[in-house]
Amino acid sequence: MGTTLWISGEIQGDIDEVFRLARQDIETNVNAVLESSNYGDGLTKLRLIAIILEKDLPDFGEDNKYWKKDRVFDSRLKIPNAEFKDADAVGQRKLIVGILLRSIAELRRRRIPNIDCAKLERDVREVAAAKGWAA
Repeated sequence: MGTTLWISGEIQGDIDEVFRLARQDIETNVNAVLESSNYGDGLTKLRLIAIILEKDLPDFGEDNKYWKKDRVFDSRLKIPNAEFKDADAVGQRKLIVGILLRSIAELRRRRIPNIDCAKLERDVREVAAAKGWAA
C-alpha cells in the first residue's frame, strides 16, 4: 500500500562507512512513515542514488527516470564530496535529505498521475524536522 524509500550511492571509498550509516538512519526513519501512508497507486518505490565523488566524472551525471510498469522513480543526484566529508553526522543527513527533496520536486514536476507528491514531500519534511535534519 505504501511507498518504500531505497538509498544507495556512487560513493568515494573514504566516506563509504559514514554514508552507509547516514543512509540506513534516513531509510529507517523515513520508511517508518512512507510504508504506512498512501501516496496513490502511481508510486511504489522511490530510489535515490547519491553521487559523492572527488572528481566530476561524465559517467556519473545526474538523472531521473520513472518506470511506469514498476511504478518506481529513480534519482541519481550529486552531493559535493568535500561538503559531505566536512559535515558532521547531522549535516551529512541534511545533505542526503536535501537530494531526497530534490528528487520529490522532480517527481512533482513530471506530473505523473496518481502520486500525491505534496503529501510525500510533507511527510519527508516532517521526519527531517523531527530528527533535526531539516535544512
